[in-house]
Amino acid sequence: KNYWVNGIDPKDERLIIIAALLHDIGKAGDGIYSYFSKELHPQNGTDYLVGQKKYTLFAGGEFNFPELFKQLGLEPQEIMIIVFLVRAHWLFGSYLSKFTRGEQPSNFSFNEELAGYAKEVGLALDQQLTKMAILIGAADIRGLHHVQFDSAIIDSLFGRSMVAEADKESFSAKDSAYWYDEKL
Repeated sequence: KNYWVNGIDPKDERLIIIAALLHDIGKAGDGIYSYFSKELHPQNGTDYLVGQKKYTLFAGGEFNFPELFKQLGLEPQEIMIIVFLVRAHWLFGSYLSKFTRGEQPSNFSFNEELAGYAKEVGLALDQQLTKMAILIGAADIRGLHHVQFDSAIIDSLFGRSMVAEADKESFSAKDSAYWYDEKL
């Protein structure tokens, strides 16, 4: 019953779930298994998903993500949304980390960076894509760091315009847990 989790179309829910399953795919596929020190993993994941880089399986051979997407019956636009979400999943946590350290990151730079990621895959950033990126980012940090955050922090990071339609309920770790625990 929260703005951030309400109004997600069931078709978009499916894309969020697929992106959530694939979001850290860039931490593997290169034969170097260092889970926490791969800062470029969102970009590497994007490259694997669109077939620009070969994803090497641990037991040998390669995994073909474009073929997976074909088998899942995904349309090109849906694939690009998944690729965008994988690319953008770390951005929310990065900005939240700055905020919790007392820095004042700019919501303009967040939106600009998110728009750049969307443009990279041929999408135009809109409120729904932004919402989806924040949800997957929130679930990611909730799953790893158990960071607490609420609507005041989101308002500070993303501006009131992002939550203008909200029904004044707070967005909390509990809300991201809905996606993390129930949907994923």
